[in-house]
Amino acid sequence: MEIWDLYDSEGNLTGETIQRGKELPENRCHLVIHFWVRNSKGEVLTQKRSQSVKSWPGKWSTTGGSVIAGEDSLAGLHREVQEELGIDLKLHPEVRKIHHYQKKQYLVDIYLLESDEIQIDQLSHDSEVETTQYLSRKEMETLIREEKMVPFRNDYL
Repeated sequence: MEIWDLYDSEGNLTGETIQRGKELPENRCHLVIHFWVRNSKGEVLTQKRSQSVKSWPGKWSTTGGSVIAGEDSLAGLHREVQEELGIDLKLHPEVRKIHHYQKKQYLVDIYLLESDEIQIDQLSHDSEVETTQYLSRKEMETLIREEKMVPFRNDYL
C-alpha cells in the first residue's frame, strides 16, 4: 500500500496523507517526478510501460512516478529511477531539476541527466517497464500522434 503526502496548490506540505488510488481532496495535490536522460545526439531515454500498470499500459513514456510519504522530490527521484531502470543516481551528481509545474492535482518536478554513459544494455527493469530505448523528439512526436506514447504536451518535449 503506497501512501502519499498531500500538498496545497502552492507546493506546501499540509501534514495530510492519502492512500494511492483514493480520490484527492479538493485543493490538494501530490508530488510526481519525471526523469529524462538526454544523450549527445539529443535523444531521450524512454521506456515502454508494462501492460500490467494501471496508467498508460503498453505506452512509451519517460521515467517517472509518485513521491511517497516522507520523501522529498529528490529522494523520490532516486528511488523511482533505481526501481524502474536500475540506475544509481548517486553516481550522477550532475542530475538537475529543470522544470516544475502543476497539472490538476499533480505537482510535477522534471529532472535531467545529460550523459552518454547510460547504455540500454546496462539497464535493469522492474515489473512496470517492458523495455527501453532512446528516441529523438521527432520520433516521440510520431509515437504521440500514433497514440503509442503518453500524450505529452509539445512544451513538455
